[in-house]
Amino acid sequence: MVIKMDKAGNNFGMRKLKGLFSASIFLSLLTAVPSYANNWCQRHGANIEPCLNNIVPKDWVWCGNFNRDSIWCHPSSHNHVYENNDANTDGWPFKFYIGASIAKNLWIGDGIKADYANESDAWRAPGSFNRSKFNDNNAPVFQLSFGGAVNENLRFDLSYASRSNISVKFNPDRNFLYMGGIEGRDPNVSSNAMMLNVYYNLDDIIGRFKLRPYVGAGIGLANNTISDYTVTDWNLYYLPGMVGTNQPAGTIVAWNYLRTNHSGKTNKNNFAYALEAGATQDLIKGFFLDFLIRWTYLGRVESDGVLVVYDVYASNGVGLVGEQPINNGSPLSTLSSYFPGRKESGNLSALDIGMRLRFQF
Repeated sequence: MVIKMDKAGNNFGMRKLKGLFSASIFLSLLTAVPSYANNWCQRHGANIEPCLNNIVPKDWVWCGNFNRDSIWCHPSSHNHVYENNDANTDGWPFKFYIGASIAKNLWIGDGIKADYANESDAWRAPGSFNRSKFNDNNAPVFQLSFGGAVNENLRFDLSYASRSNISVKFNPDRNFLYMGGIEGRDPNVSSNAMMLNVYYNLDDIIGRFKLRPYVGAGIGLANNTISDYTVTDWNLYYLPGMVGTNQPAGTIVAWNYLRTNHSGKTNKNNFAYALEAGATQDLIKGFFLDFLIRWTYLGRVESDGVLVVYDVYASNGVGLVGEQPINNGSPLSTLSSYFPGRKESGNLSALDIGMRLRFQF
C-alpha cells in the first residue's frame, strides 16, 4: 500500500487541560467551532492520500484507519484497507480499553427528611422535619472502567464509581418542627456504584472533528451509606392531656433535653442510572481523553431507627400542670426509648463535570 504522508502534524498537546474543572472552559471546548481532523481518501486501488482540503467527499463511507485518522472510500468501491498494515478494518476488530476518571460535583440532591414528620408525636424523636439538603464538601468523584470498542463509534464498559464525604446540612431555623434550642451533628453519606455503560460517537451524524462529541448512558446498582448522627432538643414538652390538670405528685408530665441518636445504615442494591455527554480528544496512539458532564441517580439514602435519651419531669402535686414549677425544676429520672420504625430518608443524585483518560489496546 502506497501512502502519501501529510506534512501537517497533529499537535494535541496538554495546553487545554489547565482549568479542566472550570465550567466555562469545558463549555468553550464543546461550543468552539471545530476543524476537521486529518482524513485520508482511498481514490485508486489500495492507495490512500489526504482528502482534498481535508474534507470527506459527500456520501463516502468510513473503511479503515491510518495512524489513528480515518480512511474514507467511495461506497461502490469500499476495498479492503489495512490499519497500520496489521489489522483488517473491513470488519472493525473489537478493542479493549481501561479508563480512569475524576470529576467535581456541580450539584448534588436532594437530601433527607424524617419519614415520621407528620405523626402526632413526632416531637419524641427530633429530626429533620423539613428536608435537609446534601452538601458535597467539594469531594471529588472517582471512577474506574473496563470495556471495549465494538467499532469506531460504539463502545461499552463496566464502571465502578465512588463518592464520599457528602454531608447533610441541618439548619435549626428551617429544618425542625420545634425551633428553640435544637442542633444537629452532620452525618456523612457515601455511595459506591457499579454500572454497565454504552457510549456512541456522533461522527456519523455531525461529522468528524478533532474533539469528537459523544453521548452515553448507563444502568446499574448503588450502595448508599449514611453514618450515625445525633439531634439534640432542649425544649420542654408536656405530655398530651397533662397541661391544665391536677396530677398526683410524682406523675410524669413532661419530657426535656431529648438526645436523638439516628442509627446509620447502608442501603444496598439501589437501582441507579447515568446520562453522559462529552467530547473525546485523541492523544498519542492508544490514549484518549474524554471531557464529560454527567448526571447520575443513585437511589435511596436511609437511616435505621432512632434511640432517644431524655429527662422526665414529674408533677409536684401543687396546682395545675403547666402553671406551677415541675418537681422543683429537677428531672425525676433519665430514660431512653427505641423507635425502630422512625427513619430519615431521601434520594441521592448528582450532576458533575470532569475528565476520563482511556487506554485502548
